[in-house]
Amino acid sequence: RWLGVWIEVVSSLVVFFSAVFSLVTPGINGAILGLSVSYALQITQALKWLVRSMSDLETNVVSVERVQEYMNTVQEAPRYTNVRPPPDWPERGELVIQQYTTSYRMGLDPVLKQINCVIKAGEKVSISSDLL
Repeated sequence: RWLGVWIEVVSSLVVFFSAVFSLVTPGINGAILGLSVSYALQITQALKWLVRSMSDLETNVVSVERVQEYMNTVQEAPRYTNVRPPPDWPERGELVIQQYTTSYRMGLDPVLKQINCVIKAGEKVSISSDLL
């Protein structure tokens, strides 16, 4: 909004000074005077169009930068791996975890290190961290 107000102020000053200049200058034809004031009045729309075009251009450039950033993002691990559980899994209602280590992404330090546990049927388990 403040930019619109400043554009109106600048446009009003242009109209005012063009009118004063035409009155001070001797021998100006009425048609030329009318044409200059008419063009001075149109400067408001021209300035607003310029500001809108620059804003649209900046928005489009930023969207291209985002696409380029996504193109350079490191690919995540595949959703499915070749390691599958046996077809008759689970045989019993318990889960045995031995020496389990994982990280949020390849190349980062592990967040869980060598976890060993046995989870019996019906037990509820939660893993919490101060990093989450």
